[in-house]
Amino acid sequence: MEKESVPFTTTSSMSEPHSTSNHVLSTNNQSLIYVPLTIFTPNEVSSTALVDCGATTSFIAQTFVQKHGIPTYPLSQAKKVTLASGNTVQLTSETIPLTVSIDEHTETISFIVVENLSSEVILGMNWLKTHDCQIIWSSHLLIFKSAHCFDNCGLARPLIIHAQKTDDNHSSLNSLAHSTDPGTKELPGSITDYADVFSTNTNFSALPPHRGDLDCTLTIKPGASLPKVRPIYRLSHLESQELRRYIDEMLNLGLIRQSISPFASPIFFVPKPGGDGLRPCVDYRDLNERLIKDAYPLPLIDSLVDFLSTAKVFSKIDLRSAYHQIRIAEGQEGLTSFRCQFGQYEYKVMPFGLANAPSIFMRFINTLFADILNIYIIVYLDDILVFSHTVTDHDYHLKDVLERLRRNKLTAKLEKCEFYKTTIEFCGFRISDGSVMMSATKIQAVSNWEVPKDIKALQSFLGFLNFYRRFIKNFSKIALPLTTLSKKDQPYLWSKECNQAFSSLKKLVTASPVLRIPDSSQPFIIDTDASDFALGAVLFQKDDETGKLRPCAFRSEKLSGSELNYSINDKELLSIIKALQSWRHYVLGAPEITI
Repeated sequence: MEKESVPFTTTSSMSEPHSTSNHVLSTNNQSLIYVPLTIFTPNEVSSTALVDCGATTSFIAQTFVQKHGIPTYPLSQAKKVTLASGNTVQLTSETIPLTVSIDEHTETISFIVVENLSSEVILGMNWLKTHDCQIIWSSHLLIFKSAHCFDNCGLARPLIIHAQKTDDNHSSLNSLAHSTDPGTKELPGSITDYADVFSTNTNFSALPPHRGDLDCTLTIKPGASLPKVRPIYRLSHLESQELRRYIDEMLNLGLIRQSISPFASPIFFVPKPGGDGLRPCVDYRDLNERLIKDAYPLPLIDSLVDFLSTAKVFSKIDLRSAYHQIRIAEGQEGLTSFRCQFGQYEYKVMPFGLANAPSIFMRFINTLFADILNIYIIVYLDDILVFSHTVTDHDYHLKDVLERLRRNKLTAKLEKCEFYKTTIEFCGFRISDGSVMMSATKIQAVSNWEVPKDIKALQSFLGFLNFYRRFIKNFSKIALPLTTLSKKDQPYLWSKECNQAFSSLKKLVTASPVLRIPDSSQPFIIDTDASDFALGAVLFQKDDETGKLRPCAFRSEKLSGSELNYSINDKELLSIIKALQSWRHYVLGAPEITI
């Protein structure tokens, strides 16, 4: 491995166990990784060791030795160390053999004592060679699986250590089996007992258990042929590098394996949301066409938000590698086979790209939270929102959810979680104390939307806004020139009216109102309107604090066919009927409705 610089070297006039002519430490951040360890002196002392393949032996800082009273003895012959500053330091002592534990990995090491060492402990090349450690730099993985480790270090199975970034931009290695990563410090004090649920240190090398009917079962349609073997896709250099890293990591974690399946699908990459890297995706189109579709539904996001009308405290939990927490049904792994320039593999866990994956995962997560679903938790795939009326209630609710995740060996991404918030974003909405508005990122997306150049681009714009039409008063009326232009089999001519409608919709979205989340235990007021070409309505409720009417939702609809010939009175009556039909789920059972 190429090194950018040499912090220090050591020289000695005679050969000793720790003597070598050139001990090298690299300052290349890509080759500096840290691992938490415990040293028994005989007192138990916790520290963090630098693992550097450029250092040819193992060292310990003199200040650390003195602080913890670690016994040492003189070297039979002094050595010299040249530091990066150019200063030469005399090496005169070595520790007694010390018992050192890295998670389940326990051994005995003697360290050379060095003054002014930047790290408390350094594990060098002699240590790496002894254990035949495998380091995967791109994935920040350190793997112990040699015969020496099994025979001499107390390991009963391979141990995978995972790296994390620390504040100094180096990599900090932490055991995947325990929660010791710095990120856990960000947890609120009330839930620090559940740090393991958010830890990147969870032992992902242990597959999730089979869960019977909740496994990913792939049923081929009767009489359907097996999926075809598709040619592999050509990838860019960056994609090839990412694919190599992905396969290495998934193999080491035990989530995929070599495959000899008679059919296989190609793999490609799609950008992650926000442009943060690449996500591998297998092209399962042939397989998906032959699968019996899973009918389990995904919830309506609008309906989920409606359960938050009285909530004041929120916590959001984003599950880590959610699909990979579901096992492929035993014996069906071959159906997930994929091939690429590096070979053929198959998944042991549910991959992205399967048509039934969302339904299968939704069934699993709803089963997990069945008795509290929509009471103090709402879930959309891997996004979990815990909500409560008071902080005291929220303590109990949040701990209950975390305990269920722990029992089912599910982990969450701490960096994407939020706790004890009075305002929170969920599935494209910003929610706070009985109110909902469009997410700021969605508003910005509309604000930056360029004029559509063709029908497909226009349909994309209208489809995006249609999801948020409840926030836009008279949407159908304003958008009429655009919806007319979006019809097929007609020339795409962007008119002045289209441009005005486009600009008006963008302005309305930018000034998107804050809506009250409907509360069916309170009275409703419906205000309707009708014009020559469209119908409109607003659903109101009275604000408990100000006594003023606040909009809960807007609706609009363009008239078509014979409706265009109705009298104005009939159009107004039709607007009332349509509003009651549209908001039936709100007003049915309400104590009072005023129109």
